[in-house]
Amino acid sequence: MNHRMMKPGSALEAELRRQLACLGDNRMLWFSQPPSAARPEQRELMETLQRYEKQLEDILAGIVRDLEDLPVLIGSEVTLRYEDGGPDETYRIVLPEEADVDRSRISCLSPMGSSLLLARVGDTVEIRTPQGGYRARIVRSVCTFAADADDR
Repeated sequence: MNHRMMKPGSALEAELRRQLACLGDNRMLWFSQPPSAARPEQRELMETLQRYEKQLEDILAGIVRDLEDLPVLIGSEVTLRYEDGGPDETYRIVLPEEADVDRSRISCLSPMGSSLLLARVGDTVEIRTPQGGYRARIVRSVCTFAADADDR
């Protein structure tokens, strides 16, 4: 079995540490109230980001060793197959300041981005937007920031 392990000083380690710092630094900017005062969808997003931070900490601490089976992370390139039969689409999940819909870079705070965070290939996710909801299955997920030779 070919398992990728994170090496100290790798692009993956640097990116995960950057994400943890960004999430911690921007929490008050993104969420102007405590979880108890947040709307249900905001509270759900806060909880997702807390689980996400825990996942990053586990990877960095070496608790998660097999990097071949990571869930969708910020930086992942994700291909979706929609239940309505539309064509497959590929997006990269990014931090909010890196979002660019024209380049298929979706913010982790958007309805789609937050629905995909921590999901895995084969999962069907419900994406709720102000215009309604839809379902899509994740058919591919690749951590695009971990492509350097140190991480193979």
